[in-house]
Amino acid sequence: MFWRERPTTATARAYARAALVGNPSDGYGGRTIAFTFEELRADVKVVKSQKLVIDAERGEAALLRSAYGRFAAFCIDTGVDAKPCALSVRSSIPGEVGLGGSSAIVIAALRALADFNEVTLPKPALPTVALAAEEDLDIPAGLQDRVAQVYQGLVYMDFEPALLAADGHGAYEQLDPGLLDHAYVAWCPRMSVTSAGFHRELRRRYKSGDAAAIAALGDMAELAKHARTAFLESDLGRLHRLVNANFDLRRRLGPLEPHHVRMVEVARAAGASANYSGSGGAITGLVDNDDVFAELTCAMAAFGCTVIRPTLAV
Repeated sequence: MFWRERPTTATARAYARAALVGNPSDGYGGRTIAFTFEELRADVKVVKSQKLVIDAERGEAALLRSAYGRFAAFCIDTGVDAKPCALSVRSSIPGEVGLGGSSAIVIAALRALADFNEVTLPKPALPTVALAAEEDLDIPAGLQDRVAQVYQGLVYMDFEPALLAADGHGAYEQLDPGLLDHAYVAWCPRMSVTSAGFHRELRRRYKSGDAAAIAALGDMAELAKHARTAFLESDLGRLHRLVNANFDLRRRLGPLEPHHVRMVEVARAAGASANYSGSGGAITGLVDNDDVFAELTCAMAAFGCTVIRPTLAV
């Protein structure tokens, strides 16, 4: 009889994501388009241990612990016992700027834990498990970030409630990323703010039946649907307009941090389209050519912002 040695270590990675159109309608039965990029990432390592050890500090430690808890619960449901281990993380994604830093840590942790325990965590289920881990920490969010980071590349997501009720997940489609050659991402760590307040207030308005909030979220979902067509038809001009329209709708959802609004305004003045990549502190959009990108980079430098042409992570 041959005995196969069980893993004593495992590592996994998840990338930053930028939401281009539709955000934040994902938490309200909407549609979004987002992409992952290689320049920023989170790596989680799992090592054999006699007991659970979390080798991280504060927020990162809480995310790893919660990810382990949700993974262990998943294992119990499937008749497996999660092995004790030590978890550590290295992340280059700046926190609280809207690039999916917390969800990247959770996704990477769940992937590494699955490999370490030789457990299959189905792709459609992984975003739901990750979202539950963050909700356990009272982090208000939707599925979008986790879906984008699980499927990677440029992803169109439809969170129609009927789909979620029938299958437990939405309909996810990876799009041809050709137009992303024109994309940029800009962020400024010193402008980081927690998005919890914005999302809690939005959720309150939605649950109370606020007509303006519900209408804006519905319009955002429609923008994502049209943006899918723009990608399929390689219509850069239309995509510019849809990205800008998404931010204009977001302004109807409540007060925004003035510095974040200024980032969008400066980007537009330089000739780029611009929208929040998440909930502030980072923006994304499109430029027509290298000259516009150079002007954008110069203008954003005055804010201490980093601007990149992202490399799609697939």
